[in-house]
Amino acid sequence: MTNYTGINEIIEDIASTSVLGYTASYASSLLDGVSTAQLPYRFISHRGAGMVASRYERQTLSGRGYNAAWKIPDIILLQPVAAGIGVSSIAFDVFNYMGEYASLIRNIASQHYVVDDVEQTSGLVEWPEGSDQYYDACICIVTVVENN
Repeated sequence: MTNYTGINEIIEDIASTSVLGYTASYASSLLDGVSTAQLPYRFISHRGAGMVASRYERQTLSGRGYNAAWKIPDIILLQPVAAGIGVSSIAFDVFNYMGEYASLIRNIASQHYVVDDVEQTSGLVEWPEGSDQYYDACICIVTVVENN
């Protein structure tokens, strides 16, 4: 069994994938808050929407092995809820973003991992957490399985 985990490589690959011209911030590059001028703002969340890790055992002809599976939230804030114009004004943009995202993200991979699933939804996201500032957003949860 190897102790390798490529989570940093995985996050970097997802974040650097340009979706309609937007790449994602993550780790130390995350903003503490965003202004309307900085929207849309895409980021990989390590908390809040919650990155989840799991490990499962697999049986092979040569013995047992383990794989790590990660659920990585990739969020794009589109407009402040306080703008009062409603999600209907951006519904077409949300639909296009989700389609483009799914097409691009499903194709990233390396010798260390594969993208297993992409779940997408639109909704409200508070950013930063505890700020009472809410945004219409697309939330994409990417499930990645490491090849150990």
